[in-house]
Amino acid sequence: MEGLRIQRAGALDQQITIIREIESVAASGAVSKEWGQLAVVRAELVKRQTKEEQLGFGEADTGPVVFRMRYRIGIQTADRVICGGSTYDIDEIVEIGRNRILELHTSLITSEEIPFTGVLPIISDEDDLCNVLSSAQW
Repeated sequence: MEGLRIQRAGALDQQITIIREIESVAASGAVSKEWGQLAVVRAELVKRQTKEEQLGFGEADTGPVVFRMRYRIGIQTADRVICGGSTYDIDEIVEIGRNRILELHTSLITSEEIPFTGVLPIISDEDDLCNVLSSAQW
């Protein structure tokens, strides 16, 4: 079993919300876009890199952040991650093992504000039994 990585539950010490932009069409035909909650999952904050010599005052949290979570189907690079009040763009998704672990390589978004997750609509997926939002509210 050398080389096999197992995701330990104790390492999943962060709660992240994965959000996706959804479009809705009104009866008048007007298209509106909003963000909806895709999933609330536990994750491990693997890496937060900053190059202090290249950053100005107050920019210490703008480096790339890597979240490691259990594997789940359907996450895309167009989705975003909310963790600790900060919103991150997903730049790359790396699968570790075969359907075992996902690493989300993200970068901080500073130009847009996403509303509090309690007011975001929930994107339901009846086939996804591991989704916390599908089974119970936190």
